[in-house]
Amino acid sequence: MTRVRVARILLIVLGVWAAVGGLAVLTIFLLAKPDSDNPAKFSDERAVVFMGVTLMAVWCLIGGILQRVLRDPFKRLIRRIPIGWRTKFVLLCILFALLEEAVTTGLMVYLPACTVPEDRKVRRVRWWYWPITVVVLLFAGVPFVPVVFLIRWLIGYTGP
Repeated sequence: MTRVRVARILLIVLGVWAAVGGLAVLTIFLLAKPDSDNPAKFSDERAVVFMGVTLMAVWCLIGGILQRVLRDPFKRLIRRIPIGWRTKFVLLCILFALLEEAVTTGLMVYLPACTVPEDRKVRRVRWWYWPITVVVLLFAGVPFVPVVFLIRWLIGYTGP
């Protein structure tokens, strides 16, 4: 059995295990009844579980599929950019860190608002809150990208 085949089997086993575990936790919390003494605590716990399951779905499922499908086109696109590989690496690290923070922060803002019990007198969350939170946070970090080039210019780094 080749190493690629072993790796593929292990990834499938890990994916199935994560999916079954995530769905089991989600099912338990969807079927659970709130504690009559403290319904707010149950709401908070539900928000945490929904955030965890959603992160698993976004990063593992959607991110894994996108990585598999878009890997070669992305490599071709990045190789055509006429800058050094070190600069590309730093810029891509910044981009993916911003993307990760935007998604995570968006879930932290949006999902707890969706799990507020009905008896609380709060304004319901709108569908467009989450995309706005993600997009605004993603673009809020963009001004930091020129700082990398400024530091390189200040220290006089010209590259290899």
